[in-house]
Amino acid sequence: MIGGGGGDIPVPPVTTTPAPCAFIAGNAPLFVATGTTFLDNLYGTMPPVGNCQKCAAGAQNYYKPAATPVPHITDPLEAIGSLNMANCPNLCVCTAANQCYTRATDDTVITFWPYCAGATCATYGYLSGMGGATGLTSTTGGPPFLSDNQVDLNTFEPKPVTDPSYPNIARVGCNGCPVAMC
Repeated sequence: MIGGGGGDIPVPPVTTTPAPCAFIAGNAPLFVATGTTFLDNLYGTMPPVGNCQKCAAGAQNYYKPAATPVPHITDPLEAIGSLNMANCPNLCVCTAANQCYTRATDDTVITFWPYCAGATCATYGYLSGMGGATGLTSTTGGPPFLSDNQVDLNTFEPKPVTDPSYPNIARVGCNGCPVAMC
């Protein structure tokens, strides 16, 4: 049949798949709950490189990794930031294994240190305070983390964050445990 006239040809809707977040590789992940504000407590503070998921509970952020695994207070300052009792009274941090922790003492300060060892990137919790019981207590039966264990007894400097005395933090919030996610 010539001329074919006859009506509209249906056009299927165009669907696109969002491109994966290109900045994930090579950056340290940390889910930050809504209402959590980091302090610059000697070690610096930095914004995320980006995030791939946001919701009412917070955002899955990715941070540029520190050049060194040892927390330091010299330039360049490389921490994500710190939380203390004054700015986060109901602190909760959770590991990728879903172990959650609160501060063991009111003077506990946790500084978030992003670091990549090879292709494995993570955010570690550097603990400081008055010593002794300063650290994190598990709410889920995990082992405690103490600030004294993160110090090299020969140099009195922090051990590298890849030492097992540092918690590998996946989520942080200031609204109690557990930290809600998207």
